[in-house]
Amino acid sequence: QGNRATIDSITISGATKFTEKELLDLFTIGEADMMLINYFTNKDRYTDLALNQGLELMNNHYFNSGYLDFKVLDVISTLDNNKEKLSIDIQISEGIQYKLGKVSFEGELGNQTAENLNDLLSIKSGDIFNRQSVVDDIQTITDIYSDQGYAFVDINPITQDFLDTINVKIDISLNKKVYINRITISGN
Repeated sequence: QGNRATIDSITISGATKFTEKELLDLFTIGEADMMLINYFTNKDRYTDLALNQGLELMNNHYFNSGYLDFKVLDVISTLDNNKEKLSIDIQISEGIQYKLGKVSFEGELGNQTAENLNDLLSIKSGDIFNRQSVVDDIQTITDIYSDQGYAFVDINPITQDFLDTINVKIDISLNKKVYINRITISGN
C-alpha cells in the first residue's frame, strides 16, 4: 500500500473575524508540530473523521459567536506528485454577526410569568447571539417545569431575523402533569 500520506499544510481562506491560528486550533489534525510531539500525537496523519470533526467545531464556533450565516464553501485537498504530502484549503464565508433581539414567551406558562422566565436566561437582548447559550437556557426552563411534574414539557424556540438581530419566540407546551403512582423497594 505504500506510505500513508501526511498533512503538509492546512489553510483557511475567507476568515477575517478570527485568526487562522484560532480556527486551526479547533482541528485535531494539521501540520506537524515539533518532531517529538508529532511522533506521539500523529497530528499530521489525515483522516476524514478528524477533518469533519474539525469542520463541525469551526461551524459551532462561528454559530456561538453570532455568525449564523457561516458556511464552509469548499474543501480542496491536493496530493503532491509523490502522493506523500496532502495540502488542504478550507474556503469559508463568515457572514454578519447577529445580536439577540427580543425574547418572548407564549403558550402555557403555568405558574411562571414571562418576567420570571426571562430572568432565567443567561443571554440578554443586545448580546451577541450565542446558539449554545439559547440551547442551555431552554434546558434550564425545561428543568424548572420538570421539577413541577411536567415531565413531557415541550419547548420550541422560533427564531426570526431582522437585519442584524435575531428575535426568539419560545413556545411552551406543558402537556400533562406526571404523578408518582407507587414506589416499590425490593431486595432489602
